[in-house]
Amino acid sequence: VADLAGMARDIQAEVARSNLAGKVSPRVVRGLADAAGIPIQGRQSGASIEVNPASPDGVIGVLRHEIIHALRDAGLWGGQFGLFTAEEWKGL
Repeated sequence: VADLAGMARDIQAEVARSNLAGKVSPRVVRGLADAAGIPIQGRQSGASIEVNPASPDGVIGVLRHEIIHALRDAGLWGGQFGLFTAEEWKGL
């Protein structure tokens, strides 16, 4: 079993490097699953990001993916496409 505390420190540091500390709260969640109980790599809901420590993409890879969802979250940033323009989001 990987060091969950170390993973938690790593994702906190990555959020800080992304200048999102205080705006987005990441957590490492063992056994992360969707509503149907199917294992998932990560999820974002509002300011909360959860990452699965067993993800083949690693917690940082999953976190970076979920950060994009957070940046698109209109509830966090206002505007229909969060911090993106419609054209930028279409390009992504």
